[in-house]
Amino acid sequence: MTKQRLHTARSFLTTILLSFVLVACTTIEPPKEVVSGYKYSNTIPLTIGLVLNDRLRQAKWDKDAAFIVPLGESLSKNSEALLRKLFTNVVIGNNKTDFNSGAVDLVVIPTMVSTEMTLPAWSFGKGTFTIFLEWKFLDKNGELIWVDTVQGYGEGSVWNTHGRVKGAIDNLFMNSHEAISNAQEIRDFVKTNSN
Repeated sequence: MTKQRLHTARSFLTTILLSFVLVACTTIEPPKEVVSGYKYSNTIPLTIGLVLNDRLRQAKWDKDAAFIVPLGESLSKNSEALLRKLFTNVVIGNNKTDFNSGAVDLVVIPTMVSTEMTLPAWSFGKGTFTIFLEWKFLDKNGELIWVDTVQGYGEGSVWNTHGRVKGAIDNLFMNSHEAISNAQEIRDFVKTNSN
Protein backbone atom coordinates (compact mmCIF):
# COMPACT_ATOMS: atom_id res chain seq x y z
CA MET A 1 0.00 0.00 0.00
CA THR A 2 1.39 3.39 -0.90
CA LYS A 3 1.99 6.06 1.73
CA GLN A 4 -0.80 8.19 0.22
CA ARG A 5 -3.36 5.35 0.44
CA LEU A 6 -2.26 4.50 3.96
CA HIS A 7 -2.62 8.15 5.01
CA THR A 8 -6.08 8.35 3.36
CA ALA A 9 -7.23 5.15 5.05
CA ARG A 10 -6.01 6.35 8.46
CA SER A 11 -7.71 9.73 7.97
CA PHE A 12 -10.95 8.02 6.97
CA LEU A 13 -10.91 5.67 9.97
CA THR A 14 -10.01 8.52 12.33
CA THR A 15 -12.93 10.57 10.99
CA ILE A 16 -15.34 7.64 11.40
CA LEU A 17 -14.18 6.90 14.96
CA LEU A 18 -14.30 10.58 15.93
CA SER A 19 -17.83 10.83 14.50
CA PHE A 20 -18.98 7.87 16.58
CA VAL A 21 -17.42 9.34 19.72
CA LEU A 22 -19.08 12.70 19.12
CA VAL A 23 -22.46 11.11 18.39
CA ALA A 24 -22.18 8.73 21.33
CA CYS A 25 -21.32 11.41 23.90
CA THR A 26 -24.09 13.84 23.32
CA THR A 27 -27.57 14.95 24.23
CA ILE A 28 -30.16 14.90 21.45
CA GLU A 29 -32.84 17.51 22.03
CA PRO A 30 -36.31 16.50 20.85
CA PRO A 31 -38.26 19.02 18.78
CA LYS A 32 -39.59 22.05 20.67
CA GLU A 33 -42.70 22.45 18.54
CA VAL A 34 -45.82 20.42 19.30
CA VAL A 35 -47.16 17.86 16.88
CA SER A 36 -49.77 19.20 14.45
CA GLY A 37 -51.75 17.91 11.51
CA TYR A 38 -54.16 15.70 13.44
CA LYS A 39 -57.17 14.37 11.56
CA TYR A 40 -60.36 16.25 12.34
CA SER A 41 -62.40 14.80 15.17
CA ASN A 42 -65.34 16.13 17.13
CA THR A 43 -64.40 17.69 20.45
CA ILE A 44 -65.33 15.35 23.29
CA PRO A 45 -67.50 17.28 25.80
CA LEU A 46 -65.51 16.54 28.96
CA THR A 47 -63.29 18.46 31.37
CA ILE A 48 -60.02 16.58 31.74
CA GLY A 49 -57.59 16.75 34.65
CA LEU A 50 -54.23 16.08 33.02
CA VAL A 51 -51.53 14.79 35.37
CA LEU A 52 -48.10 15.99 34.25
CA ASN A 53 -46.04 14.51 37.07
CA ASP A 54 -42.29 14.50 37.55
CA ARG A 55 -42.02 10.98 36.14
CA LEU A 56 -43.31 12.24 32.78
CA ARG A 57 -41.61 15.65 32.91
CA GLN A 58 -38.21 14.01 33.55
CA ALA A 59 -38.60 11.08 31.16
CA LYS A 60 -35.54 10.35 29.07
CA TRP A 61 -33.74 7.71 27.09
CA ASP A 62 -30.11 7.26 27.91
CA LYS A 63 -27.43 4.81 27.00
CA ASP A 64 -24.83 4.53 29.73
CA ALA A 65 -25.33 8.25 30.53
CA ALA A 66 -23.25 9.08 27.45
CA PHE A 67 -26.06 9.38 24.91
CA ILE A 68 -29.18 11.08 26.28
CA VAL A 69 -32.52 12.02 24.77
CA PRO A 70 -34.51 14.11 27.31
CA LEU A 71 -38.12 13.42 26.31
CA GLY A 72 -40.06 14.81 29.29
CA GLU A 73 -40.70 18.35 28.08
CA SER A 74 -41.79 17.21 24.63
CA LEU A 75 -44.04 14.44 25.99
CA SER A 76 -45.63 16.85 28.49
CA LYS A 77 -46.23 19.66 25.97
CA ASN A 78 -47.59 17.27 23.36
CA SER A 79 -49.84 15.46 25.87
CA GLU A 80 -51.41 18.78 26.83
CA ALA A 81 -51.76 19.96 23.22
CA LEU A 82 -53.33 16.65 22.17
CA LEU A 83 -55.89 16.63 24.97
CA ARG A 84 -56.76 20.29 24.29
CA LYS A 85 -57.44 19.23 20.70
CA LEU A 86 -59.67 16.32 21.76
CA PHE A 87 -61.59 17.63 24.81
CA THR A 88 -63.52 20.81 25.61
CA ASN A 89 -61.49 21.72 28.69
CA VAL A 90 -58.15 20.60 30.16
CA VAL A 91 -56.84 21.43 33.64
CA ILE A 92 -53.20 20.65 34.50
CA GLY A 93 -52.03 19.12 37.78
CA ASN A 94 -48.98 17.38 39.23
CA ASN A 95 -50.81 14.31 40.54
CA LYS A 96 -54.30 12.85 40.56
CA THR A 97 -55.08 14.17 44.05
CA ASP A 98 -54.97 17.71 42.57
CA PHE A 99 -58.39 16.90 41.11
CA ASN A 100 -60.19 15.57 44.20
CA SER A 101 -62.54 18.57 44.26
CA GLY A 102 -64.63 17.02 41.48
CA ALA A 103 -64.04 19.89 39.04
CA VAL A 104 -63.07 17.43 36.28
CA ASP A 105 -64.91 14.59 34.58
CA LEU A 106 -61.86 12.39 34.02
CA VAL A 107 -58.27 12.34 35.23
CA VAL A 108 -55.74 11.41 32.54
CA ILE A 109 -52.26 10.14 33.42
CA PRO A 110 -49.79 9.73 30.55
CA THR A 111 -46.73 7.66 31.49
CA MET A 112 -43.70 6.84 29.40
CA VAL A 113 -43.40 3.07 29.67
CA SER A 114 -40.19 2.53 27.72
CA THR A 115 -38.05 3.60 24.80
CA GLU A 116 -35.87 1.70 22.40
CA MET A 117 -33.15 2.77 20.00
CA THR A 118 -31.54 0.54 17.45
CA LEU A 119 -28.49 1.41 15.40
CA PRO A 120 -27.43 -0.37 12.24
CA ALA A 121 -24.25 -2.38 12.00
CA TRP A 122 -23.04 -0.14 9.17
CA SER A 123 -22.88 3.65 9.04
CA PHE A 124 -25.01 3.77 5.89
CA GLY A 125 -27.88 1.78 7.43
CA LYS A 126 -31.04 3.01 9.13
CA GLY A 127 -31.65 3.26 12.84
CA THR A 128 -34.91 3.39 14.77
CA PHE A 129 -36.27 5.15 17.84
CA THR A 130 -39.43 3.89 19.54
CA ILE A 131 -41.42 5.37 22.43
CA PHE A 132 -44.17 3.59 24.38
CA LEU A 133 -46.63 5.87 26.22
CA GLU A 134 -49.44 4.64 28.46
CA TRP A 135 -52.65 6.67 28.62
CA LYS A 136 -54.74 6.00 31.72
CA PHE A 137 -58.22 7.58 32.09
CA LEU A 138 -59.79 7.50 35.57
CA ASP A 139 -63.17 8.76 36.75
CA LYS A 140 -63.65 11.05 39.78
CA ASN A 141 -63.60 8.02 42.10
CA GLY A 142 -60.32 6.72 40.69
CA GLU A 143 -62.01 3.90 38.76
CA LEU A 144 -60.32 2.94 35.53
CA ILE A 145 -62.32 3.99 32.46
CA TRP A 146 -59.78 3.30 29.72
CA VAL A 147 -56.09 2.44 29.43
CA ASP A 148 -53.91 1.83 26.40
CA THR A 149 -50.22 1.82 25.60
CA VAL A 150 -49.44 3.56 22.33
CA GLN A 151 -46.25 3.21 20.31
CA GLY A 152 -44.45 5.90 18.33
CA TYR A 153 -41.82 4.86 15.82
CA GLY A 154 -39.20 6.88 13.95
CA GLU A 155 -36.68 5.60 11.43
CA GLY A 156 -33.78 7.27 9.67
CA SER A 157 -30.11 7.53 8.98
CA VAL A 158 -27.70 6.61 11.74
CA TRP A 159 -26.43 10.19 11.48
CA ASN A 160 -29.90 11.71 12.01
CA THR A 161 -30.90 10.78 15.55
CA HIS A 162 -32.86 14.04 15.89
CA GLY A 163 -34.96 13.04 12.86
CA ARG A 164 -35.66 9.60 14.30
CA VAL A 165 -36.70 11.11 17.65
CA LYS A 166 -38.95 13.68 15.93
CA GLY A 167 -40.48 10.93 13.79
CA ALA A 168 -41.17 8.81 16.88
CA ILE A 169 -42.81 11.72 18.76
CA ASP A 170 -44.93 12.71 15.74
CA ASN A 171 -45.99 9.10 15.22
CA LEU A 172 -46.66 8.60 18.95
CA PHE A 173 -49.07 11.51 19.20
CA MET A 174 -50.80 10.78 15.87
CA ASN A 175 -51.37 7.21 17.10
CA SER A 176 -52.49 8.53 20.51
CA HIS A 177 -54.99 10.87 18.83
CA GLU A 178 -56.46 7.97 16.94
CA ALA A 179 -56.55 5.65 19.95
CA ILE A 180 -58.18 8.17 22.30
CA SER A 181 -60.69 9.55 19.79
CA ASN A 182 -61.80 6.01 18.89
CA ALA A 183 -61.92 4.60 22.44
CA GLN A 184 -65.40 3.15 22.94
CA GLU A 185 -65.06 3.30 26.74
CA ILE A 186 -64.60 7.08 26.61
CA ARG A 187 -67.62 7.43 24.30
CA ASP A 188 -69.68 5.29 26.67
CA PHE A 189 -68.56 7.43 29.61
CA VAL A 190 -69.72 10.58 27.79
CA LYS A 191 -73.13 9.00 27.07
CA THR A 192 -73.73 7.88 30.66
CA ASN A 193 -72.40 11.07 32.29
CA SER A 194 -73.83 13.80 30.08
CA ASN A 195 -76.35 16.10 31.69
